[in-house]
Amino acid sequence: MFCPKCGAQNPDGAKFCHGCGTPLSAPEAPAAQAAPIIAEHQSYQQQVNEQISQAAQPVGEVKKKPLGLIIGIITAVLIAGIGLATFLIINSGDSVKKDDSSSKSGKSKVVDDDEEGDTTETSTSTKKPKTTTAPPETTEAPVETEPPETEPPETEPLPADPGKELQNDGRTYNIYCWNEEFKNRFEKYYWPNRDTDLWDGVDVQFVIKENVNNMYQDAVDEKIRNLTSTPNEDRMDLFLVEADYAKKYVNSEISLDVIGEIGLTGSDLSDQFNYTKDVMIDDNGILKGVSWQATPGLFIYRSDYAKKVLGTDDPAKVQNMVSDWTKFEQVAEKMKASNIFTVAGPDDIYRVFSNNVSAPWVVDGKVRIDEKLDNWVTLSKKWYDYGYCSNASLWDDNWKGNMKMSGNVFGYFFPCWGIDYVLKINTESDGYGMWRAVPGPQTYFWGGTWLCGAYGSDNVAITRDIMLKLTCDKDIMADITVNESDFTNNRSAIKQLIDEGYSNDFLGGQKDYLGYLMENAEKLDLTNKLSPYDQGCNEAFQGEFNDYIFGQSSYKSALAIFKDRVRNIYKDLDLSGI
Repeated sequence: MFCPKCGAQNPDGAKFCHGCGTPLSAPEAPAAQAAPIIAEHQSYQQQVNEQISQAAQPVGEVKKKPLGLIIGIITAVLIAGIGLATFLIINSGDSVKKDDSSSKSGKSKVVDDDEEGDTTETSTSTKKPKTTTAPPETTEAPVETEPPETEPPETEPLPADPGKELQNDGRTYNIYCWNEEFKNRFEKYYWPNRDTDLWDGVDVQFVIKENVNNMYQDAVDEKIRNLTSTPNEDRMDLFLVEADYAKKYVNSEISLDVIGEIGLTGSDLSDQFNYTKDVMIDDNGILKGVSWQATPGLFIYRSDYAKKVLGTDDPAKVQNMVSDWTKFEQVAEKMKASNIFTVAGPDDIYRVFSNNVSAPWVVDGKVRIDEKLDNWVTLSKKWYDYGYCSNASLWDDNWKGNMKMSGNVFGYFFPCWGIDYVLKINTESDGYGMWRAVPGPQTYFWGGTWLCGAYGSDNVAITRDIMLKLTCDKDIMADITVNESDFTNNRSAIKQLIDEGYSNDFLGGQKDYLGYLMENAEKLDLTNKLSPYDQGCNEAFQGEFNDYIFGQSSYKSALAIFKDRVRNIYKDLDLSGI
């Protein structure tokens, strides 16, 4: 299909020209003009998949291309009068251009959690952004809430996506996130390495909304609903998502194509672990987001209990004892004989099972309970009844209290962030150096944060620069791992640190734990395992079947309440098969 305006070739069925953005389909009737922006992307899937798997040529110029001028000249040669009119039309639109006479102070605004209009400004033209907002409590238990709708809110269709031209016309770059973690990475590792030309005259504004009572997703959804009526300078440029609800935004036009619209290449992305891409690939095979971190999980155990009960705390030997669930149960029986719980509660092992399902929660509109999830219920019920685990729940006082050396829990299933932000804080000083890490019985992951470029952004060139520096640069990734203990999403950076003998003092100077994390990250395969319904289904399943595991309800009752909860959240799903 060729564009009638600029002549560019487009995929069959494309709604807009990938070159100039001209609508390619017949105009819709007035009643259909409120169709959602969250329509399926018209993809060039084969080219994208080839770029992910093979090294592609890097994108050259990132400044806005003078497409309107080119078209004006061509049309002027054909018909001078029409050419002039076409030039004026193409160069009009709702984009807000930089005002060359405006101040280039480069100020940063931080929008607090309570009121978007209440901001703090600090100079960032030559220094990294600063903030006066207090850092979040990273160890507070997340508040369990009913998830929002799985489909992003509707809004009116926009003209051609500016991402194709890698615009850099805006004067404010708006970043939406839920805590200070990404802001910290941005300030410490991106800002000193930014492309200063792109940021000339551009302010950065962080809009931070806590992930409580769905405040963060509500804020993002509100921006989507009001996209066409929002001035360019107030639109989202970059927003962050988590795995539990990523597909809600990935399967929509609100998130830009990382390769086709933002301009990263297969070569740029080649060092990132495949599972982190699985999370962000839409139904058409298009990559819609990237992350600076990978979060494969390990089993982290107390060395003193290992020596006392197993006769050794050597990670290689302990791993051999917990390498599958049958062996793990044998260890649990030995721990029980010494009045030690193997894990704090059934929640601890949930993700080890839920990450290894054969298919997502919802297939063709029908809810299904995977065999692996039933296995979690059966194993957890047995472990609780046999005294292998207590009745602790994630984030409660019992769960955290048993991390102290006075506790009686052998180990916890955690990704890398669990060491720094949970164990280190709750184990207290006498536990420093008393823990070790092994791969455990199965590969799994927990958490992670992904960056998405937002539809309607007028600073896509900056988005590309952020993604390149904060997710693809080996040296920056290695620095983040060394300084922040993140397991960064870059094979070369992690391999370099392993070769240099990097160790973790909290884990008693253990050197092989990065290798274990890398091994598990490479094994992870999330292809066709995620859906937009994961957050609600997982929370409902865990919550109701915990009652059954602890003997507070029957299996039949837990299943009935689970179905009711899912039905109330996702009203259009079919639960007749369970």
